[in-house]
Amino acid sequence: MSLENKVWILVGTRPEVIKQVPLFLACREVLGQDKVALISTGQHKQLVSQALEQFSVKLDYELELFRTGSDLSELSSAVLLKVSQLIQKERPHALVVQGDTASGAASAFAAFQNRVPVFHNEAGLRSFDNQNPFPEEVNRRWISVLADHHFAPTEVGQSNLLRENISADKIDVVGNTGIDAFFFAREQELKEECVKSIFRRLPSDAKIIFLTAHRRENAGSSFEEWAQTLAMFLEKHPDVHAICPMHPNHLAKVPWEKHLAGMPQAILLKPLDYISTSHILARSAFVVTDSGGLQEESATLGIPAVVCRRTTERTEGVKAGLARLADPADRDELLGALEWAYKLAVAPGFKPTKNQFIYGDGKSSYRIAKKIKELLN
Repeated sequence: MSLENKVWILVGTRPEVIKQVPLFLACREVLGQDKVALISTGQHKQLVSQALEQFSVKLDYELELFRTGSDLSELSSAVLLKVSQLIQKERPHALVVQGDTASGAASAFAAFQNRVPVFHNEAGLRSFDNQNPFPEEVNRRWISVLADHHFAPTEVGQSNLLRENISADKIDVVGNTGIDAFFFAREQELKEECVKSIFRRLPSDAKIIFLTAHRRENAGSSFEEWAQTLAMFLEKHPDVHAICPMHPNHLAKVPWEKHLAGMPQAILLKPLDYISTSHILARSAFVVTDSGGLQEESATLGIPAVVCRRTTERTEGVKAGLARLADPADRDELLGALEWAYKLAVAPGFKPTKNQFIYGDGKSSYRIAKKIKELLN
């Protein structure tokens, strides 16, 4: 199919698929099916393919990167070159990038160099620490410099952008499209048999904690300390069961298997699809994670989240009392946060408060699609 004169919705990683596909579908409805194309950089080819299946969506085009490893410079330069070449050949009407990935940053730069408008979905998130998260904090700030319009998920994001001297008329507060995807996933049938079997064999009164770990800045000693601390916590609380899907980058694999694999309360799994993840999250008492998306989703469900990072760009959950930061390398701090979440989750009369619209109400994609139509007319 021709990609000329279309709005390109760009993805390259699984999180981008989750947050961009709802927008892609909304843009097809608002702008017309022949006016939008879903483009993948090929950064995480297999994971993107698996995630797209969950939404029954197919790519319009996928780049072949031809890289030898996971070096960030090699990845970024490969994406920059390939996206630039494709833009010069096909001339899109605009490029929509999401968040803070290498794919997003390099593609935004390619569009800028070729004078194609750049729209930034999930703009304005800031930790104000270039090393945490790394390299995402710099990626998203770089995109903000290049973008022609900014779709901030919250007023905090808007304020961050205004402080960076971005004009108010170039910012819209729209909510997070990831919550649109989460509402969709919650409505889908759970098909993963291994997850069904876990639910069947757990005690009826078991308190599930959903555990994920993948950030580069936690690699090494932080993951080691995190795993040891969690093992101590599980020994103290036999009613708690941790469901731990392994992230495909395997940065936490060795310490997780070393300290948790032998514990009957710890269930280590292969990477999960998004629908399975949403079902486990909905059954969880609380979350322990260094993920950004899980901070948003747990807050939406109204369940506590222990955020195993030194800082977070999603401060809304912390201010609402639904999330607590904990340095995973600091055992006392992490144990304190785990106990906070446990006590909150098991407190008499505690019930998760559903539909906490801190990060979005499930209608963000249509707000963005309508604004894109307005900007391009």
